[in-house]
Amino acid sequence: MLDFQLKIYLGLYDKAVEKVVKEAPLPEAVQAEIFLFSDYKNNIPENVTAVFITDKISLLRSALALRKKNLRIVYCGHAEDVGKLLNKLEALWPAGEKTEIIKKRFMILIKNLKNEFYAWFYQNALLTTINSLPDMFWYQRIDGVHTLVNDTFAETVHKPKTEIYGKKYSDIWDIPRPEKAGEETAVKTCDGRKQFITYQSPVYDMYGNLFGTVGISRDVTNSSDTGTDLSALVENLPFPLLILSADWKVVRMNRAFEKLFGYKAQDAENFDYQNWKKENMTSVNDETSKQETRSEIQKYYIQCNADTKQLIAREQEICDAFNNVSGYFLIVQEIT
Repeated sequence: MLDFQLKIYLGLYDKAVEKVVKEAPLPEAVQAEIFLFSDYKNNIPENVTAVFITDKISLLRSALALRKKNLRIVYCGHAEDVGKLLNKLEALWPAGEKTEIIKKRFMILIKNLKNEFYAWFYQNALLTTINSLPDMFWYQRIDGVHTLVNDTFAETVHKPKTEIYGKKYSDIWDIPRPEKAGEETAVKTCDGRKQFITYQSPVYDMYGNLFGTVGISRDVTNSSDTGTDLSALVENLPFPLLILSADWKVVRMNRAFEKLFGYKAQDAENFDYQNWKKENMTSVNDETSKQETRSEIQKYYIQCNADTKQLIAREQEICDAFNNVSGYFLIVQEIT
């Protein structure tokens, strides 16, 4: 966990308050240094949270005159002592309180400053993270109103975030909000029609009440177009082709394969390639393995519609980016 760094400056007549501040145990992940304000008033750093505790009006005015945004001031005394300066204080501690009450006030002060530090840190970390994403990201309340979006979302819809916050999905897009995780939807944008895959998860508050949803939409327009192009290419190849998974299940059977061996498109789902090969194909020669291309080539005889055909079958490994086998394809060439 990131530690909360704190510098405490004291300017007190009341030694009881000083003793409490110096001896009070600090919360977890809090590191504090204590100094005399009179020794450091001109050298208070601005890159860390600083607290000044005083019961002296003259030192209070000196601290306010520094105009340091990171300096939080606590006055130990009466409200009438500070007058209009009251709204510039972090806290007002009544004078002459018992030690346990002073300690309680001090612990509450440190806890609040720690919570403020972590709230800023985690919000900044969240915003930095989501604005680094190439995908659209958003939070929506349970009523569908957007409360947070990232830069990619605003750029995609060509609107500033101020015009997105407070608006529902239907106010931004021309279609209802996707209900299923991974659902692919098409929407109109200023850049033309785009295809998105959307993932959503529920968000709950600290009491377990449903607050809304967090969602990510990935632009798959180009991927969808590429998939369509590849599908058309496979179907229009002039030679029979099977695409198989790593466990030899048929992923795709093109029209040339269906035509040559008398199958229909719906047969691909239950097609057992290895069993079909064993029962219908008779090898003519020994297999020829090519290590450099990770393929096996062999001649076969096969009975097709009362005709015996001779063909060459090539089983080719399909490898992923890590050179692992992720599937195979079979190319058949008739040489009868």
